[in-house]
Amino acid sequence: MSENSAQHFQGVDVVVPFYNEASVLADLCREFAGQKDANGHLLSSDSWRVIAVNNASTDDSAGIIQSFRGQPGMPETIILDEPQKGVVQARRTGTDYALADARHPFVLHIDADNRLPETLIADVSRRLSSGRADVLAYAGHFSLDFWQRVPRLAQRYYESTGVLEFCAETRRHFGFDEARALFTRQLFEDFVRVPNQLGLAMTKASLQQCGGYFREYDAQGNEILGEARNIWFRLDMHDARLDYVDDLIVTLNPRRLLGDPERWCSGQSYAGGMTDLRDIDSEDNYALLNRLAEKVEFAPVRRNMIKRFIIEPCVVKPQRIKANSGYFTSIEADFHQQIVRWRERHPLRQYADALPLVLDLTEQYSSTILNNMRYLRGLNG
Repeated sequence: MSENSAQHFQGVDVVVPFYNEASVLADLCREFAGQKDANGHLLSSDSWRVIAVNNASTDDSAGIIQSFRGQPGMPETIILDEPQKGVVQARRTGTDYALADARHPFVLHIDADNRLPETLIADVSRRLSSGRADVLAYAGHFSLDFWQRVPRLAQRYYESTGVLEFCAETRRHFGFDEARALFTRQLFEDFVRVPNQLGLAMTKASLQQCGGYFREYDAQGNEILGEARNIWFRLDMHDARLDYVDDLIVTLNPRRLLGDPERWCSGQSYAGGMTDLRDIDSEDNYALLNRLAEKVEFAPVRRNMIKRFIIEPCVVKPQRIKANSGYFTSIEADFHQQIVRWRERHPLRQYADALPLVLDLTEQYSSTILNNMRYLRGLNG
């Protein structure tokens, strides 16, 4: 790290849970060791830290990380064990360890199977050190190479939902016009709800204030999956300043789509929890996924996106409704009144508390909101 960069760099703790990730962890560790500042200099290995959480792995994942400790460029690396399988518990274990040490003011949560930009750590430090945001969500996308191998799926996503699944390179390659798309980055500008995120970074103060990661359950005792959505909801409740970064892309691993395409196409990809999908990158799987693109029913996808990106943030902050009247038109008063009355009767501490209201509002109003969005985007013709 250059002397000038070092003067502005504040440390980052990177929390990464892993379960049977032996096939990808060597690549991830090499990406850690190659992290650079904005001037292209390697980050000092003592200026940030990796907290890897072994979540009941039965392969040699921990041994692979151990083999990289002390290698040139590799930051201080802590390996923790969390025997209770589940990504939320693993993130909590890593978070608790990070919060117990105040040396580094920021925490970045990533997944073990994603590919990282070489300036990600420096970018987290720079943006959070500026004081303009408390929380950063980094965009996550499948690579252009992935979409080139399933072009029909790409086209159907664009036609049915918009451009949220695609980075700028992919949009240019396929000629996807954001001005003619339904769901776009404008959702963050309007409702402060990120389209997607693979790297979630925040100040430790914000993390502590919202309670960190913990498992949430509905009234029937079923766990509410989606730990990133759940914590984002609580961060928003606590008035954290949120920002979305889409010019530095974390690359997604497509194994869920490739390894379980039928369940994914039926909208049941995460039903019953996470499955163990490894080493499924074959041409047959790409061909099957591309064929199944015709079977995807996108109406439930759009409905879920309206719930996540519009209804949920309005439940947190009802003032967003009036600020975005065009999304609601004739339902604006009723929509706002239902939220206000419900919140007067129910404490709102976590996403689980809001879920009954969110589902009810989605059932009542998602069709109208969708029609209004089409009008706003000029897509009625």
